[in-house]
Amino acid sequence: MKQLMIKWMISLALLISGASITAQSLDDYLIQAGQHNAGLKALFSDYMAALEKVPQAKSLPDPVMAFGYFLSPVETRIGPQEFRISASQMFPWFGELKAREQAAAYMAKAKYEAFIDARNKLYFDVKKLYYQLFYLEESIRTTDENIVLVRSMQDLARIKFESGKAPMVDVLRADLEINKLNERLAFFEDTRKPLEAAFKEKLNDSSLILLWPDTLTSASWLLDKEAARDSIRNANPRLKALGEQEKAWGYQHEAAIKAGYPSINLGIDYINVGQRTDLNPAGNGRDAFLPKIGFTLPIYRNKYRAMQQETVLMQQSVVQQKVEIQNRLDTELETAERDLQDAERRISLYRDQLVIAKQALSILISAYSSAGSDFEEVLRMDRMLLNYELQLAKATTDQNTAVANLKYLIQH
Repeated sequence: MKQLMIKWMISLALLISGASITAQSLDDYLIQAGQHNAGLKALFSDYMAALEKVPQAKSLPDPVMAFGYFLSPVETRIGPQEFRISASQMFPWFGELKAREQAAAYMAKAKYEAFIDARNKLYFDVKKLYYQLFYLEESIRTTDENIVLVRSMQDLARIKFESGKAPMVDVLRADLEINKLNERLAFFEDTRKPLEAAFKEKLNDSSLILLWPDTLTSASWLLDKEAARDSIRNANPRLKALGEQEKAWGYQHEAAIKAGYPSINLGIDYINVGQRTDLNPAGNGRDAFLPKIGFTLPIYRNKYRAMQQETVLMQQSVVQQKVEIQNRLDTELETAERDLQDAERRISLYRDQLVIAKQALSILISAYSSAGSDFEEVLRMDRMLLNYELQLAKATTDQNTAVANLKYLIQH
């Protein structure tokens, strides 16, 4: 009784733990990937580092302090000059710091859009791997079930042989079919291992236990091609990142122009004056203060012209990159639309084929049970049925992958 109770408790614990594991859905995996993927964390840190450049860009240069001591005091009417302290601050031309601040801010925004695109690409990769793994699990399950079916047909062939109503070759044909199915099953299981490793890598969790749902329904897609193309142009982070870079280089150009103007240097000197002991003139020992103003002389114009030309060329580069990315996204949209339509056609086809193949197999098995002939035709129809089941699972996987790709392209 005690052992029975222990077994019952273990079974209950496994049931509870299994339920908690199977509760993890694709959305749960996406959340985990977004929170733990190392590459995504690196890009977010890159964005945060870019934000730290904004206060640096708008800050004034550090002020300059200097101290000088007269080894031989300079005698003046009111006393000897003993030491000097000076302080100065350089001010760039009006608007230069603001332009540099805006350039740094837009560069940070470009980094953020790159992070968003990487996050969405990560979600698409996780979905794609999830669907591929589901297809493999479904293929393994279907093949296992088909092996059981062929074994039952082999048993039937053996009974027919023992009763003298069928040849021994039917039993051997079943053996050959089972061997081929076992080889295919091994291939599916071997293919699953690297995909599982890639899936765990995306989630940054090598100890993850992966379980899949029993069915995968076709994902819905309602946008037409023109609406999808408009959404890409307005919302795709790759294009938005390049747009932010273009603005940043515009402000860099403005800053480069103003860097060619004089900078203003404001300062003050304090001169300590000692008291005279031989006389007592008016203002004896009075310290001196000397306000100063100065300007830089940007006379080496080649440097500033090169700075401005650099920003112009970078803007042109970004504009061409936007054109190239837009064309690439249009091509990817066309490809994804084609993949979606092809997968939906295959889903419809293989659903119909499955119904017919099941009816045909049932008729052939009944005929073999009564007449004991055409066993090879039974096996051929069984192979066809298995192929349709696998093709339907593959088409459903491809349809979901195509929808996921479309959502990634339009950032939905």
